[in-house]
Formats: sequence, structure tokens, C-alpha cells
Amino acid sequence: MKFAFFVTAVLACLMPLTVHSAVVKTETIRITPPPQETPQIDPEDTLKYPEEPAATSGDAPTVYYDVNLLPEPVRATRNALVSALREGSIEKIGAIIEAQKFPPHLLFGEMEDPVTYLKQSSGDGEGLEIMAIMADILDAGFVRWNAGTENETYIWPYFAHYPMNELTNKQKTEMFRIVTAADYFEMKDYGTWTFYRLGIAADGQLMYFVAGD
Repeated sequence: MKFAFFVTAVLACLMPLTVHSAVVKTETIRITPPPQETPQIDPEDTLKYPEEPAATSGDAPTVYYDVNLLPEPVRATRNALVSALREGSIEKIGAIIEAQKFPPHLLFGEMEDPVTYLKQSSGDGEGLEIMAIMADILDAGFVRWNAGTENETYIWPYFAHYPMNELTNKQKTEMFRIVTAADYFEMKDYGTWTFYRLGIAADGQLMYFVAGD
């Protein structure tokens, strides 16, 4: 936008008054400001994470919902899991696990076959309940943990690393899609999230899908 400044010199006002007032011509001078450069914005800036705040005791981590912010390997693994979950295929979940360099932690202990374990952990005996839980978790917001380190991990749901006593009503409503109110009050008393959580490393490896602290 151009801005013009108009300077009007009214010489008649500077002259002494006489009986016969003279007609004084005025002149308009246009002053044009120097052109301003339009800042260039990198379109990828909208996909970059904001700076992580300094971690102090009790700080709530930044919560993300936009899966487009995930690194490509992480997004690919999440998409593969979501696709298998939508099909209700525990076998495809097993195939994702078997394709990894090393198996994820599904329990705090030894495990022979992931698919068998997931079926046994599911109330219906076929793995459908446990897949429904995983689907709800992957629909929730996530956090970026140990950012910028070799242990960088993307964790669902964000409640797993969020102070329970700082949750807003909106966040609690989100949480009750995954757990019951009784579960929430029990975890609040305990001081931490103890329900299922899922972590994917920055290289796309499914690190864990476990419950407990």
C-alpha cells in the first residue's frame, strides 16, 4: 500500500495583513515513502514444531493433533496401524510387528507370540477389544518426547505424559473416550496415567503398547 503525505504551504498565513489582501497561490508536494520489502515465508514453517519449553517439574508438555507434523516414518507406521485397526485385522497388526527390526514391548515381561498375547489380553479372546483400545488411543492427541535425541518418541495418548490435575474439562471429555471416570479418579490418586499407551520412535519403529506405570 502506498502512503502519501501532503504538505500544504499556505503562505498567506505568514504575511502581514494589509488593507488589500493579496491572493496567494498554494503548492501541494507529494512525498512518497521508500518501497517496503515483503517478507518471504517458508511454507514448510507451518509444519515445524515450535520450540520446546524448558522442562521443569510439573510442566505440561505441548500436545499435538495434526498427524502431518509427524516425521514420515512415524506417520507411515501410525497409518499402517490405523488401516489394520479399521479392518479389524489382528493378523495385520501382527505383520507390522513382525516386519520390525525388534518386537515392541507389549508387556513387562517375556512374550513368545505378539498376536497370541494380544488375543489373550482382549476380553473377547480374538483381539477385537484390544484393537478398539489402540484405535481410540491413536485418535487422541500425542506428545513429542525426548525431542532431538536418539530416544525421540511420539506417544499416544498425550495423557500418558500430562499432569492429571491440570486437565481441563475439554481434555477430560477427550480422555473419557478411552477410560472411565472411575479409571480417571484412580489414576489421579495414583498420580500418573496407568492405562494403555503407545509409542513410535522417530525412525518409525513401534516401541511399545503397554498398560501400567
